[in-house]
Amino acid sequence: MSEGAMSHSVTKLKELLFDSEAERLAELARQLNTLGNQLQETKATIQDRQAYEEGARAELARRIDAVFERAGTTDSFSRSVADVLDGAIVRAETERHEALETSLAPVVVKTVKTEIVNSQDALVEALYPMTGQMVKAYVASAMRDLVKQVNRRLESNRLMLRIKSLTSGRSMAELALAESQRVEVEDLLLIRRGTGELVARWPDSPGTRNQDHVLGGVLTAINSFATEALQTNENALREIDLGEKQVYLRGSPGYLLAAKCAGTAGASIEQVIDDEFLKTVSGLHGERENPELARSSLSSLGPRLTERISRQYEELDAPALGISPAKLLAAVILLPAIAWFAWSTWINYETNRVQAIAKEVIENSAEIRGYPTTLHVAPRGRAMTITGLAPNTAALQAVLGRLAEALPATAINNRISVVPQGARDAAPEIAALRRELGTFNRESWRRSTLGALDNARQGLSAATAYLEKLKALAASGGRAEITTTVKKLAPALAAAALSLGDAGKEIGEDLPAGAAAEKLAARLNGQADALHAAITAIERENDLAAAVPSSSTVPALPPPADQPAYVTSAESLADQARRAQLITLALLQSEITLRSIPKPAPAPTHIPTPIEQLSSFVKTNAIFFGENAEFRDTVVANAQLDELAKLLGKAGVFLRVVGYTDERGTTTRNSTLSQRRAERVRDELVERGIPASNLIAVGRLSMIDISPATGPTSANRRVEFEIGFKGEGSP
Repeated sequence: MSEGAMSHSVTKLKELLFDSEAERLAELARQLNTLGNQLQETKATIQDRQAYEEGARAELARRIDAVFERAGTTDSFSRSVADVLDGAIVRAETERHEALETSLAPVVVKTVKTEIVNSQDALVEALYPMTGQMVKAYVASAMRDLVKQVNRRLESNRLMLRIKSLTSGRSMAELALAESQRVEVEDLLLIRRGTGELVARWPDSPGTRNQDHVLGGVLTAINSFATEALQTNENALREIDLGEKQVYLRGSPGYLLAAKCAGTAGASIEQVIDDEFLKTVSGLHGERENPELARSSLSSLGPRLTERISRQYEELDAPALGISPAKLLAAVILLPAIAWFAWSTWINYETNRVQAIAKEVIENSAEIRGYPTTLHVAPRGRAMTITGLAPNTAALQAVLGRLAEALPATAINNRISVVPQGARDAAPEIAALRRELGTFNRESWRRSTLGALDNARQGLSAATAYLEKLKALAASGGRAEITTTVKKLAPALAAAALSLGDAGKEIGEDLPAGAAAEKLAARLNGQADALHAAITAIERENDLAAAVPSSSTVPALPPPADQPAYVTSAESLADQARRAQLITLALLQSEITLRSIPKPAPAPTHIPTPIEQLSSFVKTNAIFFGENAEFRDTVVANAQLDELAKLLGKAGVFLRVVGYTDERGTTTRNSTLSQRRAERVRDELVERGIPASNLIAVGRLSMIDISPATGPTSANRRVEFEIGFKGEGSP
């Protein structure tokens, strides 16, 4: 057995014996790494837990110190209660109003009563010196406010006050003063007697509850004091004067009803207040423990009392005759205004109607059409004056007759003047001018057509001359494209030239008209279209679209409506003839230019060197293997090796023979197998006469796959060739 076979067998035996142990060791290494990572995570978790517990203990200690600082001693607890007591009372007022009221109201009422009874002499001594000053200041302030209020009413409602003054016989100041003292109910308070508890308030204002409770206690105390002081006379306190406001009090055994009003109530208004208060208090008799009924009764009392007071004032303000002065004044002012507006509208309508009819009659009268006329219509269309000019008396009488027939109720004042000699009949002159204009137009059309045909003839003649020169160049060995161009363009030029001769004869003799003109225009258009198609094809084939303009760059004016179509057709044919002249000239110049340029020398033929031939071979050829070191196709491999040996013998360069395997097998086995395949090919080349010193066999360990397939048919089982570097094969 050879040494190579023995080495391969030993390697194979090692793989079979130690593969399972190697896999087991790799699995144990992965498990150890996993356990190490879990241990690190557990340590980090324990450290985080310890840090969290230390922070929690510090926070708990801080909170205990804060609680001790606020309530640990009597002084600190007192200070803490004093800091939050006012806020607690405000919160209780919002959230537990009934309980707070029940607990505090008796204390407040009892305290106020006791202080008033025990301090009567002190109150008198303290208030007496200031009473005169207070009364003086109050009276002055009240008078100023009253004057301002009266002035505001005089300024804002002066007209109505003056009307009332005229109808009632009282001065405006008295009326304004009376209106300023009208009673307006602002607040209603229902208070429980004995405790001073505020049961209900109208209108309800949550923001003033504390003030209302205090006011309820004060009113209860004052009413109780007045009742005790006046008990011998069996009278009760009914009204409290607060300056600009008045408080009316009415009581029952269980409740005290107070109304704060603005203004001064007369006897009738006070009677209304008494009636409504008595009705409400009677409804609450025996219902002391029903606060909801008390609130609903007060809510209905407010609107009802306001409505009755307003109705009472309306009865007092009602005029003796039963007619409102405002309505009377409105009737006196509006009725004449409405009548005047209706009368003016009717007058304008009649005036406009007469003027419209007269204007229509004059516009429809052909006798004075074009002559100036002016209309002036009197109010209601009773009279109309017409001024202006008329050509003759008959025309004037005809127009006046139509106006009199259309407007029989209108007096027509005629101020139209008759032109002394009338207008001269210009119809013959107009007809002569039209004939002259027609002759001029026909001559202009004839000259325009002949000029366009002459331009077209010159262009076609020049294009034909250029085409003949191109034809001569083509005959002397020119390009094949020139011959094609001549064949395409020559018939179109000849047909267009023939059509020009016929058209010139028709135009020179007499201008065609009707069907003859249409036929001539169609023939010229056909020649222009044929010439345009031929020129466009030549431009496209020779890439001359940019060198030759398709039409005139000057925008053409629209032709007159009565211009014959053959004039435009002749101009279009002239444009196409000019294009033909330009394109044939461009072709002739390009052909002459091309002939004047010397032809370039032919490029030398490149003969590949032996190294280039070898390089091309190794880039496109490889030896493919089946099982182990056996060729997949022996015939193909021998042919490739023969050609490679021939090229390598000519080139004489150093060559690397590189072996590859597919992904089957272990790395050690594949490394040995790739080396064996490279050595097999190297030995074959040595047998074909290539020196062994110019070859080296290399087995590549890196997997350079060229196919995803594996097995005997895989292209990865191959030997490739690489040209070595200079000096690579030297010892």
